[in-house]
Amino acid sequence: MAISVWSPGTLYLPASLVIPSSSGASVATGLTNPGFESGDTGWTKGTGWAINTNDAFSGTQSAEYSGTGPEYIVNDTKHPISPGISVTVSCMVQRGAFASANASVTLSWYDSVNALISTSVGTAVTTGSDGTWSKASLTAVSPPLTASVSVGAAATSDTTPLYVDNFQWDYITSSAVNTLIYKAVQAVAGLSGSSEPTWPLTIGLQVADNAVTWEAVASGTITWEASSVLTSGSSEPTWPEEADAFVSDNNIAWQCVPLRITDEDCPHTKVVAIAASKVFAGDSDIVRFCATLNARDWSSQADAGFIPTGLQQKSQVGVNAMGVYRGNLVVWSASTFQVWQVDPDPAAMALLDAMEGIGSIHQQAVQPVSDDLFFLSALGVRTVSIAAGSNNLASGDAGVPIDTLVQAEVTNDVEPIATYYPGAGQYWLAFRTLTLPILAVGAYLLTSTLYPVEVIDGLDFSINLTSGYMLGTIDEPAPDHSMALVSGNLYPTLLTLPIIDEVSPDHVMELLSADLYATLSSTGPYDEDAPDHTMALISGDLKYNLIQALTPDEGLDFVIVLTSGSMTSV
Repeated sequence: MAISVWSPGTLYLPASLVIPSSSGASVATGLTNPGFESGDTGWTKGTGWAINTNDAFSGTQSAEYSGTGPEYIVNDTKHPISPGISVTVSCMVQRGAFASANASVTLSWYDSVNALISTSVGTAVTTGSDGTWSKASLTAVSPPLTASVSVGAAATSDTTPLYVDNFQWDYITSSAVNTLIYKAVQAVAGLSGSSEPTWPLTIGLQVADNAVTWEAVASGTITWEASSVLTSGSSEPTWPEEADAFVSDNNIAWQCVPLRITDEDCPHTKVVAIAASKVFAGDSDIVRFCATLNARDWSSQADAGFIPTGLQQKSQVGVNAMGVYRGNLVVWSASTFQVWQVDPDPAAMALLDAMEGIGSIHQQAVQPVSDDLFFLSALGVRTVSIAAGSNNLASGDAGVPIDTLVQAEVTNDVEPIATYYPGAGQYWLAFRTLTLPILAVGAYLLTSTLYPVEVIDGLDFSINLTSGYMLGTIDEPAPDHSMALVSGNLYPTLLTLPIIDEVSPDHVMELLSADLYATLSSTGPYDEDAPDHTMALISGDLKYNLIQALTPDEGLDFVIVLTSGSMTSV
């Protein structure tokens, strides 16, 4: 039988079923003057607190603290609550100009006679200053005997003004929700009354409704309530540039989130694969993985972790390449091939297969093709399905016919890169030369392996020659001079080498405030030793071990100042 909504003056037959036309619902519990826009009202302020218009996260007013603390500001409204209820509250904090000022959001719990039971205090905001707003938050559970709760904040300072604003929480007050169905149990058809009866909330109880008698018989009503959607303001806000800072935009608070992953367990390597809703990255002799669906989290226990691939490698240990084959993770070292079952639950990960003699060191040549996985070994192009099935790389695989062509191209100064062309069902493999010299100082030559190669015609740069001359001649060595490279990058062909018959004059080169990850090779000209010199980095990064062919993320932007001595270009 169909269930209808009760209506007044309606003829209901015996056994008719209705649901009430109105019912209780859960409602959000609003805070009183949470953003201080009603002025200095609704808050009890400790010594040093004031509500004014000196600064604000949103609107025009906020609470300012200029005392030494700790002191509290507490909302006057006490909201009814039962023990054991979890509440999350937050507010925005602006710490002023000095790092010594900090603030926390609080929840004050009261008993049935409004006596304070305890106060829960959140973690103090210790980041941001000079106008930057940060969020203070707290999640706490109401203690035994709790009858009401109030929000507030605690602050300490050195009399430097500190501001709090925009209190919010998730506490919801529930009224009785009627989910029962009512059945007409009178003997004959009858008309309902002009107003809805007070429905009983217990199955089996009855209520008279004019000529109809209703009995509560079953539960079957689900009530859905929509919440408001966040809406941006009419004009674009001024976006903060400090990590984790917030800015108000109508009823939205935007947070500045850095794109760079800062988790110290993230290896930041280029040997990477994605499987089972996780990112896997090679890290020396293990493969680390992030938390499920969260590539920023590499540390959470029972979610992030690592696979001990090095324990299954007998000769050359390391992680040189990775790929995904039929949902499983394939890991190569230079001499070993492993297949791991991967899963969002780290406890379900397991080694499926491991074989020696099937290695690869070319991550960018690993490419899924249809339901197979192609890779580049020392012998040539191979597939996981055949290599794993035959336990060798010798014969019968897709790349065998072109082994001699591929082997001729695979040298130490190239990095193979592959792609799959679905339209023709083709695996394409390209080889690019990567190593090129970029700078020599005296008889010290720096070379770099750029990955991928981005330099084609050289790199623009500018030089200030402050004294002396740049070039010498065969018969006359270059006089001492000072040189400053003030912007841009050095050309790959700019070499500062000694003249054949002369030892370069001693000089000093400064490369200040960044990292110089390079192994410098010292060879003097012919029978002469290289001149003494000093080198340091001023700004920018000269990254990675250039001699050992480690690969920088982008180009090598840096600034050089030669403060004394001589530099000759050829």
